[in-house]
Amino acid sequence: MAESVSGGPVSRVLSSTQLAMLAGHGEEHTAAVGETLYEIGDATYPFIAIVEGEAAVLDGDGQEIVRHGESGFLGELNLLSGQTVFLTAVVTAPMRYIAVEREVLRRLLFDDDALADLLLSAFVERRELLQQIQGIGVEIVGSRESPDTRRLLAFVRVQKIPYSWSEPTRDRGEADPSGADQPPARDTSGPPARDTSGPLARDTSGPLALGASAPPKMGTPEQPATAAPQSPTVRLPGGMELHNPSNGELSRALGIGLELAPREEVDLLIIGCGPAGLGAAVYGASEGLNTLVVEGTMLGGQAGSSRRIENYLGFPAGISGAQLTSRAVTQARKFGARVASPYRAQQLLPGDGRHVVRLDEGNEIAARAVLLATGAEYRRLPVADLERYEGVSAFYAAGPLEGQLCGGQRVGVVGGGNSAGQAAVWLARGGALVTLLHRRADLRETMSHYLIDELERFGVAVRDRSEVQELHGVGEGEDAHNGRDEHAGRPAADGGRGTDSRHDADSRHDVDSPGNADGRGRGGHDGRLEAVTLADGARLPLSYLFFFLGATPCTDWLGDTVARDTHGFVFTGPDAGAEGLLETSVPGVYAAGDVRAGSIKRCATAVGEGATVVRFVHELLAAATIA
Repeated sequence: MAESVSGGPVSRVLSSTQLAMLAGHGEEHTAAVGETLYEIGDATYPFIAIVEGEAAVLDGDGQEIVRHGESGFLGELNLLSGQTVFLTAVVTAPMRYIAVEREVLRRLLFDDDALADLLLSAFVERRELLQQIQGIGVEIVGSRESPDTRRLLAFVRVQKIPYSWSEPTRDRGEADPSGADQPPARDTSGPPARDTSGPLARDTSGPLALGASAPPKMGTPEQPATAAPQSPTVRLPGGMELHNPSNGELSRALGIGLELAPREEVDLLIIGCGPAGLGAAVYGASEGLNTLVVEGTMLGGQAGSSRRIENYLGFPAGISGAQLTSRAVTQARKFGARVASPYRAQQLLPGDGRHVVRLDEGNEIAARAVLLATGAEYRRLPVADLERYEGVSAFYAAGPLEGQLCGGQRVGVVGGGNSAGQAAVWLARGGALVTLLHRRADLRETMSHYLIDELERFGVAVRDRSEVQELHGVGEGEDAHNGRDEHAGRPAADGGRGTDSRHDADSRHDVDSPGNADGRGRGGHDGRLEAVTLADGARLPLSYLFFFLGATPCTDWLGDTVARDTHGFVFTGPDAGAEGLLETSVPGVYAAGDVRAGSIKRCATAVGEGATVVRFVHELLAAATIA
């Protein structure tokens, strides 16, 4: 087994028992030095378990990222998702290996918990590390002033697709003169990284380290002076180009998700692929229902973006949202449920025996029963000019790329719920100087006790009764505000839940906001945050903001078809005049999870509601058969 040059984390390797089991479900092959196992742009590849020998994983420039040796394995998240291959694997020492086809591997992951734990965690971690390496994945060339550019950037971020972004006026790879979008430099001073000690590990002492004191600033290219932003171009792995593709066109060009026929007929249509939708998909498909799930954004919903779920039953060590939902999607597919994304529901037409749902790309789904599990969308802060910061210095999720950006920087996390607490801890562990801002008098009113303890443990400053009123961009000048300057403050008397003196040391939404001719915003900035002013007049110097302000239900598309409350949540049961507990005002249409009025906003509860709906669907179909 090769040794890591960078001294990375402990290797993920297969046991002899696991190798023997895989040999019984795959085919053994040999390969000579220099042979390509798979390459960038391939539509698919098998899972490869190395019995003897060694293989290197290369990027598009032929630079080595990692080597895997004896008992190691090749592959990352696209092996399960079906995405286009982003890397090339080349044999560097004579190899004997076991190749297991993708669908066979999925079944094995369902049946073998130990193998699933090993592979899924490695695949997720490898994908997260790929997102931090410049030049891997898709390349988006487009102006930040273009709504379509921002739409595509938001889509690849939420889908966790590795990407790079450049302005159309600059040659590929040319740095922004301001240095704002300078990619992480590659270390060319030594030998290429040879690593079987961690998933795609890089030098953790270099610019990719989350805790680096001076992290590279990425994703904030300076806008050139143009009268009308050009439509973006997307370059795919393998060289194909798409001009201003829809999210669906890009997704299917990358091999992600199922392409639906113009008209489909199913027993159960599930709209939304969060915990409630996945619970219904697993139970519906396993009990013989022809089940289809459609999702408009990301498989797994908001739960899928959670850094760590510590209180989900059966996982005493905690589990990431991506791992939990990846397992659920694999489980649903194993039972025969079909998952199609990104398709967004546009209209529900109730019918006699079958309801019809029209999708954004013109497809129609006729279903005997429909489950509304669309969840909710992030709320936006009601402050001026926010759209110019979104995706540059203001975010709605804290992933690995954002963690890399924020190391050694002053960061504000806005919100008082568990999601805000999890994000604050994650960012603080990566080296950010984090202040949590929330409106309540006491954080214990809205956040779990274990997370409050974690905030204290990792030095997160907590500022009670705080609301952000104004954002200030880099370059606005000191006269842009009337409030008083304040750093994060002083240590809290209650053990860290106040502010921390050490701070003194230092899109999701597609709203077009025209700037000045030089491409900067109304305040003269280019989307980079410098400070915020609070409602009490205090000014906090912050370079990044993360918002966790709750959510609004994704139900506007329903109109008056089903009964909803004043906030848009769907009524069910007696409140909707329905007999079934989870049935809406339209017979045969159900609601589960966060979208349902009165629901308990917990992942486990949503899963249970989704599974319960399947029982009601069986009763509905049985009654229709008798009639």
